[in-house]
Amino acid sequence: MLVLTLLTTLSFNHLAHSWYPEECCSNEDCAPVDDAEIVPGGFRSHGYFIPEALARPSKDASYHLCQYRGRVICFFVPLNG
Repeated sequence: MLVLTLLTTLSFNHLAHSWYPEECCSNEDCAPVDDAEIVPGGFRSHGYFIPEALARPSKDASYHLCQYRGRVICFFVPLNG
């Protein structure tokens, strides 16, 4: 039962984030965020200012931040947000 639960969880996580493009850290350093706010010229999330130029459309209704070693690589914004 434990193995089945683990496999289900791993499969769900993989599918949930399988749409991140390769150039956005290969599904490794991307995660949904709930603290994003729209500010002049871009967005603010997790202490980062993300210029509008880095924003991409999200494939779901959430913001997603991809960062590596303190640098934002990609930022996904819901189409309605």
